[in-house]
Amino acid sequence: MISDDQQSVDGQRFWLRQMREGLKRGFNIGMIDGEQMHLYDKADDFDEWIKSLDAWGQNNEHWFRLFFITKIKFSSKEQGNDKNKES
Repeated sequence: MISDDQQSVDGQRFWLRQMREGLKRGFNIGMIDGEQMHLYDKADDFDEWIKSLDAWGQNNEHWFRLFFITKIKFSSKEQGNDKNKES
């Protein structure tokens, strides 16, 4: 499941709720920002991860930030494709 480019308060609440539920069910979650993928590391605090992404806003740059919930297991190489992690 992947979000659309709409930036509403209701949409934000929906996605936060769905991502938390996905985590409880063992799914992987993340955000795509243009060509960059940011996977959530379950060892991190969810709310801090969300804040670090600056995912919602009215600027055009926010239109290209899409959340996803998936059963797909990512390789360590794909998991390393995250600008929030140190190289």
